[in-house]
Amino acid sequence: MHKPAPKWLKLLITLAALFGFMVFLFHFLFNSNWFQQWAIGTANRVIGIHVKSEALRFNALTGRFEGKNLVVKIPKAESTIEVSSFKLIFNPWSVLLRKVELFDAKASGIKINLGKISQAKTSPNPKTPVHIRKILDTIVLDKAHLGDITFVFPDGSRLYFGEMKLSATKPFLFYKKAYSINWKNIIAKTQKMDVFADSVSANGSFNLPLDEKTGKLSPKIDGDLQFKKLLLAVSKTPTPWNKSQGWDDSLIPLLSSKYGLPIPEDKTYAYFDKIHLPFYVGDDSIRLRQGLIKAFGGQAHLSASWEKETQKTKWVIFNSDSFKFKHLPFGKANIKNAFGQARLTFKGEGSFKKINENKLESVLSIEFLDNQFSPDAGDLNLGSHLNMKQGKIEIPDLNLKIGSKLLKASGHISLPEKNIQLALKSDPLDLKSILHLFSKIDMPGDISAEGNMRGALSNPEVDLNITSSGFAYESLFAGTFQGGLKIRDKKLSLSGVSNLGEGHGSLNLDIKEVFRSSLQVFDLKTEFVSMPANLVLKTPVFQGILDGHFSLHKEKGDYKGQGLATLSKVTWYGVPFEKISAKLDMGNNTFNLLNSQIVFENQEVFTNTKPFAFTFDKNGYTFNGPVFKNVDLQGTFLNIKPEMLHMEISATQADLSFVEAVFPFKVDTIMASAKATVDYALKSPLDSEAQIDLLALHIEGEEKSIHLNSKTSL
Repeated sequence: MHKPAPKWLKLLITLAALFGFMVFLFHFLFNSNWFQQWAIGTANRVIGIHVKSEALRFNALTGRFEGKNLVVKIPKAESTIEVSSFKLIFNPWSVLLRKVELFDAKASGIKINLGKISQAKTSPNPKTPVHIRKILDTIVLDKAHLGDITFVFPDGSRLYFGEMKLSATKPFLFYKKAYSINWKNIIAKTQKMDVFADSVSANGSFNLPLDEKTGKLSPKIDGDLQFKKLLLAVSKTPTPWNKSQGWDDSLIPLLSSKYGLPIPEDKTYAYFDKIHLPFYVGDDSIRLRQGLIKAFGGQAHLSASWEKETQKTKWVIFNSDSFKFKHLPFGKANIKNAFGQARLTFKGEGSFKKINENKLESVLSIEFLDNQFSPDAGDLNLGSHLNMKQGKIEIPDLNLKIGSKLLKASGHISLPEKNIQLALKSDPLDLKSILHLFSKIDMPGDISAEGNMRGALSNPEVDLNITSSGFAYESLFAGTFQGGLKIRDKKLSLSGVSNLGEGHGSLNLDIKEVFRSSLQVFDLKTEFVSMPANLVLKTPVFQGILDGHFSLHKEKGDYKGQGLATLSKVTWYGVPFEKISAKLDMGNNTFNLLNSQIVFENQEVFTNTKPFAFTFDKNGYTFNGPVFKNVDLQGTFLNIKPEMLHMEISATQADLSFVEAVFPFKVDTIMASAKATVDYALKSPLDSEAQIDLLALHIEGEEKSIHLNSKTSL
């Protein structure tokens, strides 16, 4: 005879059966349409949100919960959450222990439209650290995989993740355990900036102990943050009149894949191959340890730290491989072509609490290497000690060197008051190197400056005395210069006089909005009196006296220039002219000589009713037009061959009697028909090359005559 089962065993079996029945009942109850509609309706009424979904399924035994086309509307926040499909797997038994333990969470097609974002009101009973700890202990997540996630913000900004993976050992938010978050295919678009990244990852550990003495949480986060193939596109005012390309050729495949063609010109692009930032954040210190930035054809390293107790901070940034200038995010700025490489070193230490509670000492060094436009002048080096105290940056010794020449400055910048005061003085610096940092204008020569800068950082005043022992504009030499430069209310004014031989000239330049290149307006007025032509043109083969004036107005991409130039007592390769004059007319990418007039030594006058035109582009310029009666000239100058000028000359029964001075016997008449191709060496004319086809030549003199009626090549 069997003994009856113990009562406790019967009770246990009964409870298990009852629990199993309840699970079974809840499983079928939850999966019924009636219960789902009732639950959603109750949530809508009680919480004040509107929820709807399709194909909701729940398995009470495995804890699997899934659905499709979930829509959550939050009327008060004017926000909507949409999810195409989702699946949650959690431990149903953990609910009995008042925990939510998620083993896995998957969702795709997530779109979150955020409505108006109001300022959060301070709660009269804010969550205490103990309450936060309880929340963190209640929610547990092992891993999650989310795909196709879009956030839409009230101002139209958008944030997209192609994929987001989270993994952590318990509990959620990585308390006391390791964490890993990985995002792929990130796209963020705002009014001010677009951001693209192949991947962003954060890995490490997180601890959140409670300080028993203060009752506050003491977070400790240890890990590293990595960005791969990161592209920043910062919005800027477009400058369509500037035909320069605003990005390096190596970025064209990437930019066209993001924006299509043509690539937008209203953005400045910065591309980073990799950013790696190992970090530690604790309640007593913050550290960045041996960070790495691979970008712009080089790489830089950075480390920093801050200690709470001493308020001490330290930082070091330096290049191990130089950045390449053409890769730097200068957009269309002329500086991108001025040098080949750049190196940065910036290190310092001190104490820092607030902007006006600090004492920092630092050293800055910036090197621009491989001077592209003036190699003989040398590299550009900027170095300075920067000492900050109470928000004021003292600059005791800012030194800018171009080769062996030095500009010294000293003063201070006040960050709380947002103003600057600097005094500066320079040796004769290479003008070409300086100007090519800001402009395409080619002005060989030197410049010395002495003066000061003062006033608001956003609108400083500048006063400089400027001298030059000799400078040129492009290939035209202007002699010595002495003048002054002022900046008032964002307007630059430069005026002065130049002297060359027995001649002199004057210059007045005004630039409005000098600190914003996209809004600049230029007004230039020059006058030149009795300037020796051979010195101005830097050639002994052209002698004469140059007089005239020229004015230029430039706004955005529109040029309008007018003037008059007169050469008197001219000789060219020994051929005399009484006077040569022309009106000067400048437009967008054009420069014309109008109504030019040549007065020969015998007082015969040739007036040219057709313009002699120059047309400029990014490669150089072309020119064409008549130079004498029945003589036409056209040619090309290429920037890649700055010492050579290519010309083609055509003459048809042209009267060239004015060149009689080159003949050893007296000549009365010279008539010629010819075609010639000339590669003229600007710096050494004797190295020029010419191919001349004489079609006809008739020279009549008192003693001799020459007649050539068949084609002859020279």
